[in-house]
Amino acid sequence: MSCGSGKVATGGGFSGSASGQIHTSAPTGSPPPTGWTVSGKNTSGTVYAICTQS
Repeated sequence: MSCGSGKVATGGGFSGSASGQIHTSAPTGSPPPTGWTVSGKNTSGTVYAICTQS
């Protein structure tokens, strides 16, 4: 999940199936972070990024 142009990620997360495994939920992009990434297996859901103007 990427923030729009000129914005930075201040947080993020994942909402979805509790039956799978989440391995990573972390900011992405070079400092400052410009998005949020989630990886896992056997699950589905939505990735959220909390973004603000840089």
